[in-house]
Amino acid sequence: MTARYLDVERRSAGALEKAGVHQVGANSFDGFRVQQATPESLTAYACLDSSASDLVDENGTSAVVAGTPERQTVEIRFAETSDGLKVDGMKLWDSASTC
Repeated sequence: MTARYLDVERRSAGALEKAGVHQVGANSFDGFRVQQATPESLTAYACLDSSASDLVDENGTSAVVAGTPERQTVEIRFAETSDGLKVDGMKLWDSASTC
């Protein structure tokens, strides 16, 4: 990932730690579809599958809000760097799900 996005992810991890929760298990992605491509960047949709992960507190109790879908569409941005394409951002897609 780009240095800029790494900083965003570190802040996010710090906020989770401060809230006393941590992730167990792992998320996965499928259904990758290119939305837009230029020589400098690429934007794509993918399905984030969190069915094999959870956010838990210090007692192991799930902190995920009830009703949160296990599969959600995300928009992922990639930036061209001297080392090739790197993830430069990711956000939940707030329109109709593509999953």
